[in-house]
Amino acid sequence: RSAAMLLLTVTAGTAQHADVTSWGEVKRDILILPQPAAKAVVPQIKVMTRNLYLGTDIDPLVGALASGIPGLITAASTQAWNNIVATDFVTRSGALADEIATAKPDLIGLQEATRFVLATQGGPVVIDFVGILLAQLQARGAAYTPVSSIQNIAVTLPVPGIGLLDYSDSEVILARSDILTTNSQSGQYGVFVAIPGVLDVRRS
Repeated sequence: RSAAMLLLTVTAGTAQHADVTSWGEVKRDILILPQPAAKAVVPQIKVMTRNLYLGTDIDPLVGALASGIPGLITAASTQAWNNIVATDFVTRSGALADEIATAKPDLIGLQEATRFVLATQGGPVVIDFVGILLAQLQARGAAYTPVSSIQNIAVTLPVPGIGLLDYSDSEVILARSDILTTNSQSGQYGVFVAIPGVLDVRRS
């Protein structure tokens, strides 16, 4: 609109002035006006955070441990293990891997990054949530690498008729394998939940 107005002004003045400005000159003058400075390109980092869910409600187990009653502890441990098997992290991790492979985040924060090691007579049974998820991602062509990890909880529980169950809970950060990361750091918060005689529930 401003260019059209300028042209009209020049045209209207033609009858009064001998010098006539051509449209080509007007366009030339517009083109040489100072252009706005280009905006700085700010790198964008895409992040995702997911709680992997350990697979069971631990409140009954914590209550049993706090009671110190062997029968309650073994019953709660057995129920917890049955729930963990039933909630089937392998299947759940496949759905999560599909989501990650589609979104392609640069970094992924994982809570309740759980590892179970069940000592049985036939040998240890290991359920490593992060290892399983990484394998699911690799199978989908989405390679990720752990770049930071810190353990919050570690406890050993009896599972009658099966063996001893080592349970650990961690916070983990994954980075897409084509992303360069440096100076990785981690730490736990100073405030935590203390369950006397059982365990300290920390976050990091």
